[in-house]
Amino acid sequence: MPFMSANAFTILGVETTKGTLSSALKSVPLDAPQITPQQKRLRDAALRGSPIDLYGMVAGVRNDMYDCKGNVFADTFPILLRSFLGSPDMVTAAPTNTTLAAGATAGAATISTVATIPAGSAITFGTAPTAESHVVSAVSGSGPFTVTLTQPVHYNQLSGIPVAGLTAHKIGIQNDQVGSQPPGVSLQHFDGANAFQLLAGQGDELDINFGTEEAFSFTAKWLAQAFTTISTPSPSFSTEIFVPAWSGQSTLNGTTSAVINTGKLNIKRGTEAIFTQGQQSPHALFAGPCAVSGDMTFVVESGDTTLTTALATGTIPVILNLVDPNTGHFVHLQMSAVQLYDPKRTEGKIYTEVATSFVAEGNATDAVTGGEAQIVATVGNAQSAAY
Repeated sequence: MPFMSANAFTILGVETTKGTLSSALKSVPLDAPQITPQQKRLRDAALRGSPIDLYGMVAGVRNDMYDCKGNVFADTFPILLRSFLGSPDMVTAAPTNTTLAAGATAGAATISTVATIPAGSAITFGTAPTAESHVVSAVSGSGPFTVTLTQPVHYNQLSGIPVAGLTAHKIGIQNDQVGSQPPGVSLQHFDGANAFQLLAGQGDELDINFGTEEAFSFTAKWLAQAFTTISTPSPSFSTEIFVPAWSGQSTLNGTTSAVINTGKLNIKRGTEAIFTQGQQSPHALFAGPCAVSGDMTFVVESGDTTLTTALATGTIPVILNLVDPNTGHFVHLQMSAVQLYDPKRTEGKIYTEVATSFVAEGNATDAVTGGEAQIVATVGNAQSAAY
């Protein structure tokens, strides 16, 4: 009897020791997962007096590939961020809940709170659909406190509303100036019939999509050791809600943009399997330098200066902050030196758009382990433990 693919599920976890099953496995909702064995075959085409081109094949080296797509859930997406960026999870504990000491005005760089909030904290305030979440960059005063945010206030908010604390998970590019490698990921997949396990998964490419009419979503690809069959694991999915992209707040050069329609962010590591004599499996699955690029489409409005100024300048800071308006959990992606290029003004729809590509450049601001980096992520959620 055939098996139903709807019964499939995937479990992921960051490995403490690369190639050893993770002790922090989490069930991750995914779409279209696929295991592809990368078995090399060595051809025997030596001439033997017959008009044929192949006399046999011998098994060569092998690693496997796992790819998938899915919506972004704030409680599991840090696993992917650690896999593709690599740094340890720098956790800032959730601050004590407080309230706004005064109304907050859309576009303001600060808010006023009754209690203090440490720098680096993640907070959320407001109610859906105008809930917003932020990373705190600085705090001053002795009560009420002036809290500076990494992005401007998104909506007008009333005095006295609750300001709730979230655990902040800050993850950037790993730079130890030796191998600078992200950790391995353990992948367990049940396809509705059989269960498979892939260890030492090394992230190769992560595409993040934030089109406003869609879910905040991703596609991902890992290279891993050859799969093994295992007993069917028991999944345990959380009640976390995925993040809709419309609720995001994107800032270009410190100003919130109201005209971004679609966008895509690509993180590419160029991962390769390194094979050495004495074993059929890889000696190492090795990630290359991190490349960060993407594209955005803007709606053109009369008098809007975002497009005319940003597209003509050099690098600008860009922050993409995608928020679940129900829980306040969020994914905050900061690129402090972004070069926009190749703008195209189009009239293919009933309204005018500008599409532009971008590339993120290395800078010290986004580096969390020394040197320079192009991107740093902060995820705010309810998990207190590091990923």
